[in-house]
Amino acid sequence: MSTNRVATRKGSHEEGSIPMLLLEGDKLCIDQNGISRTYYEIKRCTPSSSCLCQDQKQLVPSLSLEETYDLNSASKAFHLREKGITSPSRKIFDDSGASTVAGNNGVINIGKRMLPSIQLQEIGGGVSKSAGTGSVTWESSIAMSLFSSTNPCFLRGNILELGSGVGLGGMLLYRLAIGNTGYGTLTLSDGNLEVIEACRENCFRANIPLHVKHLEWTNNFRKQIELYDTILASDCAYKEEHINPLVSTMMSHLKPDGCIHIFGPHNRATLHLLIAKLKDSQNMDVQMNIIEMSRYRLPPQRIKEEQKSNYVSQNVVKFIHAVVSSNQNANYEKSYDSSSMHDID
Repeated sequence: MSTNRVATRKGSHEEGSIPMLLLEGDKLCIDQNGISRTYYEIKRCTPSSSCLCQDQKQLVPSLSLEETYDLNSASKAFHLREKGITSPSRKIFDDSGASTVAGNNGVINIGKRMLPSIQLQEIGGGVSKSAGTGSVTWESSIAMSLFSSTNPCFLRGNILELGSGVGLGGMLLYRLAIGNTGYGTLTLSDGNLEVIEACRENCFRANIPLHVKHLEWTNNFRKQIELYDTILASDCAYKEEHINPLVSTMMSHLKPDGCIHIFGPHNRATLHLLIAKLKDSQNMDVQMNIIEMSRYRLPPQRIKEEQKSNYVSQNVVKFIHAVVSSNQNANYEKSYDSSSMHDID
C-alpha cells in the first residue's frame, strides 16, 4: 500500500519538489511516486447574470476538470468531467454528476470522466529558470476555460491568446468550448522561444490543431500586424514594467470592433493596473465580473471509473474576468449579457 504525504507551500519548483505559488495553507496530497490530484469546478459568478450567454442560459451544461500531476516528470493530465445539468426539454447529463460537498476532508461527487484527456508537459526547473512563468500551468487558464464552456459566445471570429505559456488555456478552450462556436482560428502566442516550442509540442501530442507563434510584446513595430476579433489574456500581468508593452500589444492586434477578455486572480495588483491602463490611457470600455472556482485536493490513488472521491482540502479561488472593448463597439453586447457587469471606476 502506498503512503500519501500532505505537503504545504514551500520551496521552489524544481523537479520533484513542491510547486511555487500555491496559496498559503494550500496543500497537495502526494503519493510515494510523486503523484497528486486536484478537482476544479466553477462555483458561481458575480453578478451571476453577466456570466451567461443570452441564448445559452438553459442548454449549455456545466463542466469540471480533474488534474493529475506527476511532480517528478513535471507532466500533467487534464480530464474533463460531466456534471449533472438538465435542460427544460431533454436530459443532457446524468443527475449523478451533480457537485455535492460534505464538509472539509469529506466527499465530493466529481461526475463521469469524458475522453480524451489532455496530456501536457511543463518545462522542468520551473519559474526560476530561463523559461520563467510560462514554464508551468496556472489556474487562471482553468477558470477561463471552464467559464468559456458555458459562455462560448464571446469566443468570436479569429482569436489570439497572449502569454499562452505551455498551452493549457488554449488546449482546454478547444476541447471545452471552441469546437461548438464556429470560430475562425485560435492562435496561441508567447514571447519566450523555449516556451513556445513546448506549447507547440503539447498541441501536437494532444492532436489539437491550433496556430502557435512567437510574439514579443516589445516588438510591435512591424509593418504588417495581423488583427484579431478576440484577444485573450490569462494571468499575464505579473510585473508592472510589463503592463505598457502588454497594452500596446493588445491594442495593436485588436480589430476596431474587437473585444479583449482578461482573466486573473482577483487580488493581483498588477492585474488591476492593467485594467486601469486600458480604460484610462486607451479610452476603452471595461466591465468585469468575479468567477469563483472551487479547488479540491484529492487523494492520489484514483478508483477506476469513480464518480465520488474523498478530498483532503477545499478552497474557493476568486478570479476577475474583465471585458475590454471600444466605447463605440456595440456588437459585443448583442451576443453577451453584460447588463449587470461591474463598471470600472
